[in-house]
Amino acid sequence: MLEKNSDREVHVEKIEQRPMGSIAFGLERIGLIAVQKPVLSCIILVGLIIGALFGIDRIKIDDSLSQLFRSNSKDYKQYEAETKRFPAVEFDVPAPGKLPAALFPSELPEGADYDKFIETVKTNEIIRGKLLSEDGTLALIVLSLEPEVVASNKLAKTVGDIRKLMAEDLQGSGLNAELSGVPVMQLEIRNAVKRDGLTYNILGILAGCIIAIIFFRKISFMVVAAFPPIIAIVLALGGLGWANFNLNMFLNVMTPLIMVISFSDSMQLTFAARDRLIAGQDKYTAFKNAVMVVGPACVLTHGTAGISFIALQFSNSDLIRKFGEAGLAATIIALIAVLSLVPVFGVLFVRNERVFAVKFQSADAGVQMLRNFCYWIAVRMVSRPGLFSLIAVIFVGGLAVIYANLEPRYRLADQVPDKQQAVAASGRLDAKLTGANAIDVLIEFPKGASLYAPDTLQTIADVHATVEKQAGVGNVWSLETLRRWLAEKAGSSDVATLKEYVSLIPEYLVRRFISANQDAVVVSGRVPDLDSSQILPVVENLDHALDTVRKAHPGYEIAVTGLSAIAARNSANMIEKLNRGLTIEFALVAVFIGLAFRSVVVMFSCILPGIFPVVLSGTVLWLLGEGLQFASVVALTVSFGLGLSATIHFLNRLRSARSR
Repeated sequence: MLEKNSDREVHVEKIEQRPMGSIAFGLERIGLIAVQKPVLSCIILVGLIIGALFGIDRIKIDDSLSQLFRSNSKDYKQYEAETKRFPAVEFDVPAPGKLPAALFPSELPEGADYDKFIETVKTNEIIRGKLLSEDGTLALIVLSLEPEVVASNKLAKTVGDIRKLMAEDLQGSGLNAELSGVPVMQLEIRNAVKRDGLTYNILGILAGCIIAIIFFRKISFMVVAAFPPIIAIVLALGGLGWANFNLNMFLNVMTPLIMVISFSDSMQLTFAARDRLIAGQDKYTAFKNAVMVVGPACVLTHGTAGISFIALQFSNSDLIRKFGEAGLAATIIALIAVLSLVPVFGVLFVRNERVFAVKFQSADAGVQMLRNFCYWIAVRMVSRPGLFSLIAVIFVGGLAVIYANLEPRYRLADQVPDKQQAVAASGRLDAKLTGANAIDVLIEFPKGASLYAPDTLQTIADVHATVEKQAGVGNVWSLETLRRWLAEKAGSSDVATLKEYVSLIPEYLVRRFISANQDAVVVSGRVPDLDSSQILPVVENLDHALDTVRKAHPGYEIAVTGLSAIAARNSANMIEKLNRGLTIEFALVAVFIGLAFRSVVVMFSCILPGIFPVVLSGTVLWLLGEGLQFASVVALTVSFGLGLSATIHFLNRLRSARSR
């Protein structure tokens, strides 16, 4: 039968010896530096916090929807070149609302003439199926915002002004107007990042304080346990701000993850010091011993989290690599903060340790309840270790099979907060106007070729026709649209007339399809906001169909690009690579822990507890009908490091107990 033991069995007034060398190679001694001069350390800490607050103020939000795919790949370079030559494409704001005013006379007709007028509008070849739905219930107005506005804090005011203007113009008309498009989605992401970051951190702080006060039942111990992780997050964010990191949807998740692992280690240190105080040690000795005994495990838990962040460096995405760099830096800062501040706060805020020891030796209900619960589990687990190990292997193996069958998923709207106007408007555009997301064909001319050369115009016409015929693509616009309209309505197909009309069109509209140097054009279509796995066949079939045009017009560079095409081509591959990296990480972390403990048994023992939260989370995603997205793979990668925290502390405690 398993015998009860107590961590109160320590040598009072004697520095405890670490068993068989430190598993952290002595790095835990960092925590003993600050406690030698606790008051001076706090003064330095105040200065660091002030500096960190200024650093946090420097943090900017990266809300670009293309940030995930930012890389040195050929596809992204083409997309980047397109957005520079045709900046209006990414900054469109579709607004389902009123019909174009140019179609309407100063006074609307009445009676039978009105019905005839409606049919004229609905059959207008310029807007039918493009700016006006076939059933006449949805109209589209496209606004192009200045790139400088989208990238600055002026975006919120600009979008707000547009919404105010729409509300005023449509008041009493019974029409509903909504905004969609990349800039509106970016604004909603920007607002969500700010809101969620504040929410996550406040909830994390409250949860840490409540847990600490419930089990420790003293304000001083709550401060010792909960404040170091909070300060660690402030210092980490401040450091990232001074290092010019941008806040994005991934870095927003990093702060609660770092807080969780830091709070776990802070609680372990505080718990160990508290037990030693109850056993009769003075506070200096108790907290030093806690650092010496528990500190190595704290170093190792942060080390495994650091490996998780290092693993993200193998991603093709600049955004994810930046997230890994920021996470690694934050992990190091958090480790130093927790190891240093727990003993410093302990010796400063814990008072009358003798009285405390006498009181809690006989009345420690909260902690004793936890001990009894853990003892109850331990007795049953060690009674049949072989059986329970077999059950664990089968159970985790079953979950792993489900996890392995998860498919990569990426959809543009999934990056935007739920129940926002941009997503709702995008859905209506998908249903009524073939799609809200652009898919473009970039045509670059041979050196010296003119925009109005016969071969150039024929190339544009052939590409336009090919895009129109492609299933899944609609609402196609290009210079060819104007040529067709002139041929049909004006009866003119000569180049001079085309040049004249292009010169009459406002420049900002011309720049949507013709580059400033007239050495490239864009043929733009629309696709629905579907999962990338559904868009990829459309992109590949279109690219294959364009091979015929490429052969007929050698010298003209023709490439399918746009955010939808980039996402379809790269998202699944990037997610799969991240997932494979996570599998490799399992082995690397296990070897790392085995080397630290100098034990092959420990190396194999930590695998199941480490991967269990990963495969269980994957199973939950499968049950919910979800797949592996960028955010979920990144969260699973880091959660693997966090999931090992309790395992490492348990193994470290077992190692200490066996050495006595």
